[in-house]
Amino acid sequence: MRKFLAACFLAVLAVPANAQSGASDPLAPFRQFSQPLIGEWDVTIRELDETGKLLFEMRQQRTFTPTIADEFIEERVFDPSVTGGPAVISGVLLLSYDPKTRTVYQHGFFGGHAGLRFSGEASLASDARSAEGTTLTPGEPGFRTRRRLVMSWQRPNEFRHRAFARDARGRVFLNEELVYRRGRNPCLQ
Repeated sequence: MRKFLAACFLAVLAVPANAQSGASDPLAPFRQFSQPLIGEWDVTIRELDETGKLLFEMRQQRTFTPTIADEFIEERVFDPSVTGGPAVISGVLLLSYDPKTRTVYQHGFFGGHAGLRFSGEASLASDARSAEGTTLTPGEPGFRTRRRLVMSWQRPNEFRHRAFARDARGRVFLNEELVYRRGRNPCLQ
């Protein structure tokens, strides 16, 4: 009997505390989606018009770091310096998650554009590899751009952030694409 009780006691000790209480990490899907983002990225941004014509393309460096008790992910945006020096920070965004609705939120600000803010929310897919929703970018007073948002992992070291708009006839087209590729940002060194 003592051996049986000792075995039961050891079995209870071997089970993690959250499994003993029956609780699980409500942020686990968000962590699965966002943790691979942690680190430095080389980003190519392309903006297209309704015909698919490339309006402009630029490159940035971005970093993702966990913050506030690892419940949020901070994204910092760096633009190349016009003087050839180190990249300068041009924006800060924050990723968060609501486990009740499985919604990923992204909010941030960009410098150099008076009052340019970005806000997005997307429902996390069941496999936690993509999220789809809408973005809202307030611009000049009274002007707001709402676009369909799709964020997805393509490969372990490639992430895409796409925004789709509507043309004057109501047709949906790819308006903006950010392609993140894992990199060592020489501009940040």
